[in-house]
Amino acid sequence: MKESRRLVSVVTICRNMDAELRETARSVLRQRDVDMEYLVVDGASSDNTMSVIRDIEVECRARNISFIWSREPDDGIYDAMNKGIRRATGEWIVFMNAGDRFASDHALADLLAAPGAEAADLLYGTTILERDFGRVVVNPRPLSRLQRKMAFCHQSMAVRTSLMKEHPFDTRFPVCADFEFVHWCYVSGKILKESQATVAVFDGTKGNSRKLRLQLDRECAIITGRNRTLSWKVQHALKVVEVGFNHVVRSVMPRSLTDNMRKRVYYKKTGQKMENDK
Repeated sequence: MKESRRLVSVVTICRNMDAELRETARSVLRQRDVDMEYLVVDGASSDNTMSVIRDIEVECRARNISFIWSREPDDGIYDAMNKGIRRATGEWIVFMNAGDRFASDHALADLLAAPGAEAADLLYGTTILERDFGRVVVNPRPLSRLQRKMAFCHQSMAVRTSLMKEHPFDTRFPVCADFEFVHWCYVSGKILKESQATVAVFDGTKGNSRKLRLQLDRECAIITGRNRTLSWKVQHALKVVEVGFNHVVRSVMPRSLTDNMRKRVYYKKTGQKMENDK
C-alpha cells in the first residue's frame, strides 16, 4: 500500500522578476515524491511576469498540481508572503521566492523526511548562498543563536501552515520578519528539527547594502530586546564604523582582491565553506 504524503504549500513572491520567477518555478515543479500546491503572489509587476504565470499554470495543470496566483500591489516582501499564508491549504508551507530555487529535485522530500518531522513545528536544513565572490555552503547554526539572530535561512525551512496562520510575519520588520517569526517559535517552546538535507540555493548577490546590514542589526536587537542595553548600543556604533570603513576599502581596491578578502572574512566570521572547498 502506498504511504500517504502530506500536502505542502510552496509560495513564491515576485515583482518585476519574470526571468527569476521562471527559474524558481522550474525548480519547484521538478520536486519529486511530494504532494504540493503552488502559490505565486505577484506584486502587480509591469514586466512579462503575467505571461510566465500563465506558462506555470499550464505546466501545473499538466502535472495535476493545484496552482493559485494573485496579482496586486503589496506593502513589501513580508506582506506578500502573508498573502500566500492566508491562501495556503497544505499541512506545511515553504517560501521559495523569485530568484531562489531548490538545491535538487528531491530537496523538499528530503527536508520533510527529517527524523522527528511528524512531531515538529518547523524543519530546517542547509542552504547554498550565492555571493558575488562565489557559492557558500551555509549549514544551520546552533539554535541558541536564535537568542540574537537567525540560525538558518528561511528558504531552507518548512513550517506548519497552521502555525504561520496563527503568527504571520510581522511587517513592522521589513528586513527581519523571518527572524521575528523563528525567534517567536524558539521562545514559545515550539519544536524545531534539523534536517541533513541541502534544501535551497539563495541569491545573496542583491540587497547587501550598508544601509540594509545596519537595519538588520537594529531589527534583530529590537526583536530580542537587546536594543535597550548599553552593550548593544556600543556594539552597533562600532558596526557603523566597520561597515563604513569596509565600503571605503572596497571602493578603492581592485575587485579581485576585495572579493578574496571578503571570502576569507566571511569564512572566518561564519565558519562556513565555499562550495568547492575540499
